[in-house]
Amino acid sequence: MPKKNKPSKKKKSAAKRKSTRKAVKRQSARKRAVVSGSKPRAATKKALGGRRLALAAGTTASIPSDEAQDIVVNNTPFPEAFTGPDQQLQELGVIGPNETSDHKTGIIKDLKKKHLSIDANDITSGPGIAVRTCRDSVITNAK
Repeated sequence: MPKKNKPSKKKKSAAKRKSTRKAVKRQSARKRAVVSGSKPRAATKKALGGRRLALAAGTTASIPSDEAQDIVVNNTPFPEAFTGPDQQLQELGVIGPNETSDHKTGIIKDLKKKHLSIDANDITSGPGIAVRTCRDSVITNAK
């Protein structure tokens, strides 16, 4: 049976030192990003497992207008009937209190997937409301 080459102790300790240095660097980068409130660099994001840092209290998150409009329209009963932002939600199937409640719940769930939140009372939705108005309320109040 042939002898297996075992790495020398020096190689093991060098590899161990290298991994320890990397771990210390990741920790330092995380601490700097959290303390300074800055946007984490790519290495820090990787060290954080892809999680975003929480926004400071009192700040609002920005959501692009087209993204907010997509969320509003896709949570209506008939999103395929969408023709433009001036269209009434009634034309997309939001015709009463049940549909309005479902519409708001869907918007909240979609925003949660994007790590944002909004209170249902802050969403302007209902049969007589234009898509644009609902979209703007989502943009203004999403946190």
